Amino acid sequence: MRYLFFLALFFLGTFSSFFMILHGSTLEDYRNTTVELQGEVLAWTLYQRNMSPANNPRSIYTTNEFQGSKIDAADFSWRPGYRLSGFYDVFFGEIGATFTSYQGSLNQRFTTLPSQGFYPLFTMWKDKQSSDYTRFCYVNGKIDLWIIDAFAVFNLVSNDILIYPKLGVRNIWINQNYNASYDGGTFAAGTDIVERSSDYYGVGPQVGVTGFYHLFSNLFFTAQTLITWYAGTFKDQQTETFLNQTLRNQMFYRTYGRFSIDLQGGFEWVSSFFGDKWILGLDAGGDWIFLNNGSNNLPSNGTSIYFTGVHAGLKLAF
Repeated sequence: MRYLFFLALFFLGTFSSFFMILHGSTLEDYRNTTVELQGEVLAWTLYQRNMSPANNPRSIYTTNEFQGSKIDAADFSWRPGYRLSGFYDVFFGEIGATFTSYQGSLNQRFTTLPSQGFYPLFTMWKDKQSSDYTRFCYVNGKIDLWIIDAFAVFNLVSNDILIYPKLGVRNIWINQNYNASYDGGTFAAGTDIVERSSDYYGVGPQVGVTGFYHLFSNLFFTAQTLITWYAGTFKDQQTETFLNQTLRNQMFYRTYGRFSIDLQGGFEWVSSFFGDKWILGLDAGGDWIFLNNGSNNLPSNGTSIYFTGVHAGLKLAF
């Protein structure tokens, strides 16, 4: 079902943007505005494969049955965010910027019977001693996403069609921090604490298209597709401590090329006032962002990240 939602947004955002028929006076109202300001609230969640903090093996006396055992993975939570945009008319169209901020989280506790136990999976390396065996696992994490889009927007408008091809630059910051604590155990009492962080900064060119489709009265369908390629740097660090001893402390710096795909679809109600010189718009819809691959240095951070959510906001143009 999740993939059907993504495909629907893709086709709506791509094809609808090129075949949008507008009727009525609202099209002229849009053409006569110079400044456009917009603020939106977000409710998003994210998904990243292989974020597994612990393995529950068949037997507590051996570690060679990991692949056939149950893997306990933490759940990601829906979290709020916001998006701010501003555009200004120039001789070739519009220029402006969009800022998006979102903070995701996962938080979950696992427990087992003393005869079952856990083996930590949330590490950069293989377990080195039997005392890593534990009975309890607590995992929590946070992912912060900051995006700044600077667009050069060429506004192609006719009597029936309103299309905004977008050319610009995107800066992206992704800060991932996870902590897992494995308490107790059969072989030794203590807490095995694993802390991981992966910070990514990237910048690159962006292309896309936005458009409006007039449904009826002052209600429009809106859609957007954006594709960005980044040149960026990862800073990865992980530490593991047990019985007050540091088992490992590693840090890496690597530069990789990455790309992202943004899809957005929704509805907007607009109304003009002050002699049709001002426009007020209310919008709501869905969002999806795909960022291909994280860092290759941390096992689970090497997988792609999917951001999914909804937005609602207010637009003012004059």
